[in-house]
Amino acid sequence: MSTLWGKDQFGVYPLIGTKTYMAVADFDSKDPRPPIDLIKLAEHYELPVYLEKSESKGFHVWMFFDREGVSAKKINIVLQYLLGELNLKHIEIFPKQDQIINNKQFGNFINTPLFGKYQNDSKTKFVKPTINTPVIENQWQFLKSIKRNTQKQIDEIIAINELGDQNPYPKKHPESKKTYGLPPCMQKILENGVTQNQRIACFRLATALKKTGLSEEHSLKILIQWSHKNKPQNRQRIISTNEIIEQTEWGYKPKYNSYGCEDEVIKSFCSSECNIQRKFD
Repeated sequence: MSTLWGKDQFGVYPLIGTKTYMAVADFDSKDPRPPIDLIKLAEHYELPVYLEKSESKGFHVWMFFDREGVSAKKINIVLQYLLGELNLKHIEIFPKQDQIINNKQFGNFINTPLFGKYQNDSKTKFVKPTINTPVIENQWQFLKSIKRNTQKQIDEIIAINELGDQNPYPKKHPESKKTYGLPPCMQKILENGVTQNQRIACFRLATALKKTGLSEEHSLKILIQWSHKNKPQNRQRIISTNEIIEQTEWGYKPKYNSYGCEDEVIKSFCSSECNIQRKFD
């Protein structure tokens, strides 16, 4: 209880053998947007994660696991992948090691939340993942509501994204060379990328991929790889991972099923060989 009263700060060594029961991404910046982006991407993969304002100026993103724990090596692979997709660099991950090999090693130490010294401050408290990061009012009730992740969830993310057991980044496969049964216009967009209207193109591709029967997760992976082919004009940036997630989610809503043949953006990719387009001629 001394940590709650602010007398002694408590912390943990999260690594036990080859397993961990928690993982933390440590953000040193006071800007809440990067950790919030990580939370959104993790939630896309149905991984519950939680935001704490750290004792310093930054934030901790916490992930908790069930009683079985998870492979420290594999959760490190997944977190490195998620951070890489968001182009977030130099973010510390705990535990840092894959294993400890004897009882004289402990791994890296991290302070736990709710240090009583800051009971009248927002530091070391869990906050809502919004731009103003308001403190969650009832911290105890919040802790009771925390959901734990499983090894199966981590393994599925590794398998879906073909991360392998060693490489924290996905293998590069020529996904765009597959046609997936898409109409010619969608094939052109997928294979060559676009120079403008990236979000519209992404939304239409997501809707088209949905119609082929691909899962939303598989389509998201394809669209993230597709985005690197885009060459935006007028010094515009390439569509971000969060924007791709948003457009994919919209494309997978039941009410959207059109390829967008009537859309001026899509018309420029139309082909006379397309049976669908002939209906509009």
